[in-house]
Formats: sequence, C-alpha cells, structure tokens
Amino acid sequence: MRAPMDLDVDLLRAFVTVVETRSFTRAAALLNRTQPAISLQIRRLETQLGSPLIDRTGRSVALTTEGAALLPQARRLLRLNDEIVATLGEGIWRARSVSARPKTSPPCTCRESWAPSRAAIPGSACR
Repeated sequence: MRAPMDLDVDLLRAFVTVVETRSFTRAAALLNRTQPAISLQIRRLETQLGSPLIDRTGRSVALTTEGAALLPQARRLLRLNDEIVATLGEGIWRARSVSARPKTSPPCTCRESWAPSRAAIPGSACR
C-alpha cells in the first residue's frame, strides 16, 4: 500500500490560474510571483503527480489529458480550501492574538539583573 500524497495548494492554484488566464505571465502577475516561479511550480506539480499537465510545444497553454482530468478536481479543492480559510481563518488569527497567560496570573516580576534591559524597553510590564 502506497502512503497518501499531500498536494500543495499553492501548486494547484498556480496550475488553475495558468489554465484560466492561458498564460504563465498573466498567472504570475495575478499570483504576485515571477513567470519562472510559476513555471517551476507547474513542473513541481507535474513531478509530484508523475504526468505532464500542460503541453509546452507552442506559445499557447494547452492541457494534456492528465491536465484536463486534474482541472475540475483542482478547482474543487481550491474552492474547499478557500471556504475553510474564509470560515475558520478569522478565528485562527483571533486565537493567535489571545494571550496564553491567564488573567488571574500575577504580573511579571523581573530579577534585578534585568533592570538595564527593562529600562531600554519603554512601556515594559516588568517590575
């Protein structure tokens, strides 16, 4: 039995964007990357899946049979990813900004040897 493979969402997004814009250059601009970076991402995805996805013989973007089969699934996975981020992403960021210190904890007390450091940090909560 083969171990499951995790697909990189960034690679799938690059693939779908190249196909939708019909251009590596336009996809790069939309994704705030360089054209060589997009080309590398497509190659990485092709290597990971073991199949060519885009026919590079001409100047236009043409899907291979494997690329055409991947496209609807990649779009579905990206939609699901975006839904998860939209639904839960805000809560994740909110949770990261919450202090781990319980409200009932006493204030921080610093040793005397830290006094010069405390003085250098305006507004330091240490006493």
